[in-house]
Amino acid sequence: DHIRGLNTKNLQLEFTATIDLHNPEIYQKYQNKIIAQYDLGKFINDGYSKQVFRLQANNSNESKILNAVLLSQYRKRIAQNLKIPDFKPVILFKSNTVAMSNSTKKKFHDIIDNLTAESLHDFVQSQQESTQSEALDLAYKYWLKQDFAHTVSELKNDFRSFNVVSANDSGSKDILDDESVAHKLNTLETNAIRAVFAVAKLSEGWDVLNLYDIVRIGEKNINPKDTNAEAQLIGRGARYNPFVYKDKKSYTRRFDDRKTEIQLLERLYYHTINNPKYLENLRKSLDAINLPVNEDTKYHTHTATVKPSFKKSSVYLHGNVYYNKVITVPATYYDSIKKYGIDTSSSSVIDLEDTTSEHKYDDVDHNDLSTSTLINAARFNDRKDRALIKAAISSLRFFRFNTLKHYCPTLTSMREFITDDDWLGHAVIQARVANGVNRLTNQQKLIAVKRYLLYVQQTIVKNFMRSKGTNEFLPVAVNEIVKDYTKRVSDSFNDPKAARITPNPMNGKNWYVYDNAIVDITEKKFIDRINSIMPALKNQYKNAYLIRIDERADNFKLHDFGSNIPHYAGYMPDFILYLEDTDYIYQVYMEPKGEQLLNRDNWKQELLERINPNNVVILGENQKVKLYGVKFFVSSDKLHTIQELRDKHILNEDNSLEFK
Repeated sequence: DHIRGLNTKNLQLEFTATIDLHNPEIYQKYQNKIIAQYDLGKFINDGYSKQVFRLQANNSNESKILNAVLLSQYRKRIAQNLKIPDFKPVILFKSNTVAMSNSTKKKFHDIIDNLTAESLHDFVQSQQESTQSEALDLAYKYWLKQDFAHTVSELKNDFRSFNVVSANDSGSKDILDDESVAHKLNTLETNAIRAVFAVAKLSEGWDVLNLYDIVRIGEKNINPKDTNAEAQLIGRGARYNPFVYKDKKSYTRRFDDRKTEIQLLERLYYHTINNPKYLENLRKSLDAINLPVNEDTKYHTHTATVKPSFKKSSVYLHGNVYYNKVITVPATYYDSIKKYGIDTSSSSVIDLEDTTSEHKYDDVDHNDLSTSTLINAARFNDRKDRALIKAAISSLRFFRFNTLKHYCPTLTSMREFITDDDWLGHAVIQARVANGVNRLTNQQKLIAVKRYLLYVQQTIVKNFMRSKGTNEFLPVAVNEIVKDYTKRVSDSFNDPKAARITPNPMNGKNWYVYDNAIVDITEKKFIDRINSIMPALKNQYKNAYLIRIDERADNFKLHDFGSNIPHYAGYMPDFILYLEDTDYIYQVYMEPKGEQLLNRDNWKQELLERINPNNVVILGENQKVKLYGVKFFVSSDKLHTIQELRDKHILNEDNSLEFK
């Protein structure tokens, strides 16, 4: 603090992947110092690491050891079958004490040395009958089809003492006390080591990419400090292993949509002990570093089957649903900054480093303004700020005209880009600073402008030469979209707010096209609300159906259309309300949405509301088909979605048949 305070220009920047904001002291110190937060949870969800699964091991230590070995070797076999070179998964056996760790290592060698084809067969067969682990179940089924004599020989070779190392052998302080041990632990990707035994020395400072199983041994001395270290260790083990597949190396997960056995190559399994106090402490520790962990239970697999009655209907046999045509955006289209999805009609807010949090650059809807204030940093149409803006632009290589021209082909000059109303001429940059700050220094203004320009750069690059939607809608047969499907659902270990997806029988509700509605709580409330108006719809239409769009129907997506497109990605609505009377077929795109997602997905709602008969053209159809989109359905219908059906005259005003 003293050194930093010697010069007002000094800055101190800190970086961590695991800041524990649940700790009151840490929160108090850092709550007004966080510039940007991209923590481990977001890192994992964005695909930059392995997925983490908790495998609850109720067995003896001996069984846990052998299960981990079989799962690890199964991974190796999968990689071999996929022709992935040099794939070597490592197991870490974690104990509370050095004595326990050394005892476990001795037990490990005894198990491997005494393994026979008969004993391994009996073990796998007995475990397979009782396991609730999806991963182990796959491994058991695989090994039961293999030659056990060959398997035992392979395990004895791969897990012989030469291929095992103890981090407890290196003295009292650091693994670097013993160079041979340190070298083995720090070159696990390239050496022959398959198993590591440790207590606490590897929780921090250990870089290993091919750690795939962490096995917790022992149930004594369980306290939050222990689980904090283990949560840190899990985070380290989650680092992605960039193996080569089909001659390509990837640094992000690429098997999330493949079969589970292939996903095992991108998953870390934490084999926990079965102790309630330990598990509760571990949950808290994982929450503190925002590390999402999945339960490794056999997935609940739910099936939705198209009802036979719907398959006989004219809607299923001859009906269509509609999605809009996309076209490649020509270079000449990009004649203004709005065409890239950048709005200069309102101020862009930049959070400077001494404020409480960071938001999107163009987000002006902040809830917590109590500790901060906004000060104008620059106006692009103000001559007094021109030198500041040019200084910011000159420091960023992207904004050299020859580079910018590639992404903005209609531009004629940098002056046009900075001052023209169609480009950044209307841009106003405001800086969010702590209350009590009355003016910005020139350096702060420069930082704010540069951050805004970086946002402009990223958005231009992302949205240039994309496909965009049109107002022309194409038909696709209902029976191509409505098919039997299955959904696998697993539980989260440490996220009580994770959506609970369950099957809900739809017997007696012939308006729902599947026998089961496999939905979360918000979607279930939406279906119940449709059920309440269905008597009125049945009275009004000869055919009334609610069609669930399964996420695997990736050929059925809506794309934003209009003069200015802020989003180019495809969007698949959850439901279509299909209504048919003598004169018309009405199709209403509908989407239940959790309140926490409303701001993020607002563009989807705007797209839905843009869809109406006056705004779209249906190719190959007459005027009988009318397409509508309505606002999101939020719990308790807070956005008045059902009233919107009445306002559009899709649902009659007469409520006498609606169940309350």
